[in-house]
Amino acid sequence: MKKSKNKIIMIVLTATIISNTMVPISTLAESNTILNNTNYATESQGKEEVIYINLDGNGEVSSAYAVNIFDSQNILDYGDYSEIRNMNTNDTLSYNNGEITGSNSVDKLYYEGTLKEVEIPWNINIKYYLDSKEISSNELAGKSGTLEIKISITDNEKCNSTFFENYALQTTITLDTEKCNNIEAEGATIANVGSTKQISHIILPNKGKEISIKADVNDFEMASMAINGVKLGLSVDVDTNSLLDKVNELTDAIEKLDSGAISINDGSIELNNGAYDLSNGVNSLSTGVNSLNDGIITVYKGLQELNSNSKELTSGSKEVLDALNEIGSALNNINMSKESISELVSASSDVQTGINELVSAITLLQGNANYEAYKSIMNANGLDIDYLQSNNASAIENMKSQISVLTEARDNLLAAGVQADDSQIIQIQTQIEMYNQVITLLQGNMASISGTESYLNNISDGIGQVLGGATELQTKYAEFNNAIQGLSALLNDMIYNMSNLSTAINTLISEYNKLDVGINEYTNGVETLLQGYSQLVEGSTNLVNGTSTLKSGAEKLSSGVAELKGGTTELSNGTTELNDKTANLDTEITDEIDKMVDNLDGTSDEIVSFTSEKNTNVQSVQFVIKTPEIKKATIEVLKDEEKSPTLWERIINLFK
Repeated sequence: MKKSKNKIIMIVLTATIISNTMVPISTLAESNTILNNTNYATESQGKEEVIYINLDGNGEVSSAYAVNIFDSQNILDYGDYSEIRNMNTNDTLSYNNGEITGSNSVDKLYYEGTLKEVEIPWNINIKYYLDSKEISSNELAGKSGTLEIKISITDNEKCNSTFFENYALQTTITLDTEKCNNIEAEGATIANVGSTKQISHIILPNKGKEISIKADVNDFEMASMAINGVKLGLSVDVDTNSLLDKVNELTDAIEKLDSGAISINDGSIELNNGAYDLSNGVNSLSTGVNSLNDGIITVYKGLQELNSNSKELTSGSKEVLDALNEIGSALNNINMSKESISELVSASSDVQTGINELVSAITLLQGNANYEAYKSIMNANGLDIDYLQSNNASAIENMKSQISVLTEARDNLLAAGVQADDSQIIQIQTQIEMYNQVITLLQGNMASISGTESYLNNISDGIGQVLGGATELQTKYAEFNNAIQGLSALLNDMIYNMSNLSTAINTLISEYNKLDVGINEYTNGVETLLQGYSQLVEGSTNLVNGTSTLKSGAEKLSSGVAELKGGTTELSNGTTELNDKTANLDTEITDEIDKMVDNLDGTSDEIVSFTSEKNTNVQSVQFVIKTPEIKKATIEVLKDEEKSPTLWERIINLFK
């Protein structure tokens, strides 16, 4: 926008200066044949001044003339002149101590005043370099090589500052393309005029300029440099509606960006708090899992010991069965001698002892092989199974909530324009996947505990059935054994009931066979439980390793989320600052455009006289500044008789 506006302004400036450039000498020559002595009753528009300044080759002022133009009948003017001259009428003008008076009989009166000591508004310094060596303009004509012309234009503080602050300059240098090639002039407007190139620079009011023009030259010559100065009177109407619409769109977008950044920052703070809670929870989980692993190993060792004792249990049951078979065999082959009765009593006592030991062993087994006992063992080792399951369920719900927060943060980042492959998006996605893995692990842990409970309860129920049968056997055999113990006293009576006793023993043997089968099935079940529990031990070890990895990951997550929080806080602060600084951007742009246009117009609308501060009602002041041409000397053959130039020809020759 600024470049486009500057281009438009430079075009306007160029057109303005060119249209106001005056060459009044030719105009005056023409007016000499047209104007007559007729009086014109027109209202005076104020006088005009055209200041002609001749420079030497270095830019120093060598002479200066002022052409003053009046449309009024009575002339009163001021200026410090060495001489004055009416240029287009025969009216008499008087000059006395800086005051010019007279009358005007035509439409416009032109008079020229030769200025005495003069300070122009600009310091102009001109230097020439041929093949990088400085050379004077007088020596440059006819030379060849790489030429650089440097022109420096700055404020002349010795002159009234009004002109420097309010007048623009146009420098024009004309180069013959037959003598100059590869022309370079940064920041200049270069125009083709026939076989020449006109190189123009614009110097705005209150500005200086450093000009550099380069060319490869051959047999160099150059016409006079022209520097024209006028007061700008621009009327620049800048349509800012379209620009301000875009600026408003930008500020609206920045406001939305700031709002989004604040939301993201709020989410990151919540995420950081959640990550902190997760880290604490994972630490607690790690401690609990280690305790669980210790308890599982303790149970495993107990099952190993129980399994090793199962062989003694099955062996004792077999001994009882063998003893019952002996009793049955003895009864079947009853020998009614006292020795036989004594052996029978002793065998019955052995059977009673074996049954009692069996019941005690089964009772002990039932007390240790149930889920409540398992929980007691775990609790004794520092792990509360019920608390662990409750914490697992709570942790799963918390992590599901964190997954929801992370998903929202990721979607906000994507909506804010962050790419899917950005490190923040990848980090959040990794955290979501880690949470899902932890949830799966905790659910597996809960399932393992439930499976252990179901299995131990089933085993306990089976042992209970075996214990019931053994207890019933113990009760019945106690009655039987009491009867056997009284056998000695009742031997004669029992001889008659021996057949019934034999039948009872045979029935007992048959029932005990079933009990023995149950005991063997139980011991096989314990062995199977031990095999399955070894897998639980392995799984528990994996769980410990997994929670250790999870703990490390949670620490990294907490650190990463903290960094994310720091980044989103910085982002939020930055977007807030951006939003604050662009809130009044439309007003600032409008003010800057107005300021720039005001600077182009200069600092004052008043037109003051260059020739004297006493002059009022000045319509315009223009400057026409020239340097000498650079031209090779020519030898002219003069004729014996040479026609004398006319007055107008002499005037024109002054400016050639």
